[in-house]
Amino acid sequence: MIEFNNIWFSYDNRPILQGFNATFKKGLNYVIGDNGAGKSTILKLLCSLYPLERGYIKIDGQETSNVRRDDLRKNISMIFSDPYLFDGSICENIHIGNLSASKQEIMHAAKQVSVHEFIASLPQGYETQVGENGLKLSSGEKQKIALARAVLKNTPIILLDEVTKSIDTDSRKAINEVVNNLKKEKTIIIITHNADEIIQDSNIIYFKQKKPQKLCHPIDVTAHKVAVS
Repeated sequence: MIEFNNIWFSYDNRPILQGFNATFKKGLNYVIGDNGAGKSTILKLLCSLYPLERGYIKIDGQETSNVRRDDLRKNISMIFSDPYLFDGSICENIHIGNLSASKQEIMHAAKQVSVHEFIASLPQGYETQVGENGLKLSSGEKQKIALARAVLKNTPIILLDEVTKSIDTDSRKAINEVVNNLKKEKTIIIITHNADEIIQDSNIIYFKQKKPQKLCHPIDVTAHKVAVS
């Protein structure tokens, strides 16, 4: 369980969060709402990429400020809308999620996110070079490789920031299936603008500019679509 309690944060002297409170539980947690309201900011605060001004964040009752940054990040996987891939092979880019993993485990992670068949179809397979920041791959392929890396890392917390924003329909479907399969084991926080992807009975946090609030649970997804359109 992740708890944000009375969080205050400003960026370049501009207030972003003022007294923000929210609880994220094991399973699927969606963050939706206005642009610029602080949705991505809470993920970065959770990873200690930004310092808190006021308030505290707890994971299973322990304040993150009392946890070494390296230990905190070992338990969190975060994927952005434009995931970072370094100039190396597909295998190396997945393997970095867990350097002690075997080739079979790397392939298993790729199969879990439905990217193995694509990789196997390439002339050099897993040794295919992706180019700087994955320029030789499509957006959907990059996202699935980044997700395979997160699956291989096997952290209890997964953060997804608009990962289906600019990818093809098949890749979007594959990623959503993976996320749905992981919900029983992980705490997954998903920032999205696409209400069609929200799975019913999930925890949903709605951000309004200047005053974030939590919607009642459970929420009807149809009504939710109207609220965020």
